[in-house]
Amino acid sequence: MQLWHARIDTTALGYPYLRVLPSRTDDGGSDVGKDLEKLAARVRKVRADTMQRHVLVCTDDDCSKGAKRAKQMRKRINGQRLREQVTVTKVGCLDICAKGPICVVYPEGAWYHSVDKATAERIVDEHLRDGELVEDAVFLVNELR
Repeated sequence: MQLWHARIDTTALGYPYLRVLPSRTDDGGSDVGKDLEKLAARVRKVRADTMQRHVLVCTDDDCSKGAKRAKQMRKRINGQRLREQVTVTKVGCLDICAKGPICVVYPEGAWYHSVDKATAERIVDEHLRDGELVEDAVFLVNELR
């Protein structure tokens, strides 16, 4: 059974990212290796090891259509063949609670308001694919460093 570890790698993408790698084989008497293999499988399934952008979509009460927007964005991301680089995650609340649905794209820290179907499509096409902010829907940019 293989154990897994994470390390920071900067070679492939030019900036630090997490890489989950096999590290050693245990004696077979521990569930730790099995649990870590499950974790590594989930990392690969959600592509957390290859993602370059992470989209968080609010789905709380004030953003009642957020779950629908997240689903639309995922579908469009798949259609644009961006699935390896972009992950969309539904979150309970982003604490803005005005002009929702709200979503934020990291690492740029671009916060979008009033994300309707057309805006969600533009975020995927213009921001996630082409690297340009959707200026008329952005209300804050706070890049993570």
